[in-house]
Formats: sequence, C-alpha cells, structure tokens
Amino acid sequence: MRVEGHEIPAGATVLLPTSLVHRDPRGFRDPDRFAPERWLADITPSWPYFPFGGGARRCVGEPLAHAEIETVIPAVLRRLRLSPLAGEPERMVQRATVLVPRRSLLVRASSD
Repeated sequence: MRVEGHEIPAGATVLLPTSLVHRDPRGFRDPDRFAPERWLADITPSWPYFPFGGGARRCVGEPLAHAEIETVIPAVLRRLRLSPLAGEPERMVQRATVLVPRRSLLVRASSD
C-alpha cells in the first residue's frame, strides 16, 4: 500500500498517534480550542477520529464513557452550574494516550 508517497509493505505494523491526528488542523478547524458544540450535530467526521482506539487494543472503557457522556453528564449539568476556578483556560498536556487539562480543570459547582 502506498500512503502519502511512502510504500508500506504487507504485514507492516502501522501506529497512528491519536493525539496528533485529532489535533491536525487539516481535519479539525481550530483543533486546540475547547469547542464541545462541534459534536452537537450527528456528524461523521471525514477526517480519522477514533478516541477509543481500535482493533484488539480498543479501550475497554468505551461503553462506560458513552454512558457517562450520554446520561451522567447531562443529568449533572441540568442541576448544577460549573465554572472554572482558574481565570485562564488550562494548558493541555498529554497523559498516557489522552490530552487533559494540566491541573485537571478544577471547577466550582453551584445550583444557582
């Protein structure tokens, strides 16, 4: 197979650095900006997007993550208002295979 001008022989192991692929501006407009609204529409990105990996090493926590995203987080946000404690957005750092806020994004929860 030929990819971007490089010949990849049959049987070769190919690794994709998800943290780089998911932050590539060719696939995601302003990829470093926190913009959860970009996922509100029922879309299938034309650029590779695989937050849970794939194949034999696919994340076993994917079903739990989907349950949290679809059920728990909306329930919490219906009852509480979350505001960041930091005055400026947190710098993202890579931990293992994911990008996270450097100080874990500390927030204040209020019911107002």
